[in-house]
Amino acid sequence: DLLAQVNSIMTDCGLPARTLAGISGESDTALTSRDSTGDPFVRSLRKQSMSITLNDISPVELATFLTKWNTKADLWMVERIEMTHAKSGLARNANTANPADNQNYHIRLVVSALYHDQLSPESTRN
Repeated sequence: DLLAQVNSIMTDCGLPARTLAGISGESDTALTSRDSTGDPFVRSLRKQSMSITLNDISPVELATFLTKWNTKADLWMVERIEMTHAKSGLARNANTANPADNQNYHIRLVVSALYHDQLSPESTRN
């Protein structure tokens, strides 16, 4: 399941559990194609999208997370990354001399997976 994969990757990256702000559903849609006559039809293939929110992480931590993601989350592909400055964010390393190094981000990842619907394909033609 997606939550278990995210938690495992965060552990591998050394990110604390509080970094994960949430996982929510984005969409679950049937993919359509066109047949040889150009008419649309519904295939049994579907696309599910989920949103993962990570709070107060550095660009280096994000890069590490995404590197692990690419090797461990084989069903889920990152489609979009939104980064917002965490203005109150502080670096986890209190020994950082440069205050500019203390600028972390809130991250929203939109990930998607393709899967086969249990139902057989149905034509949308009448």
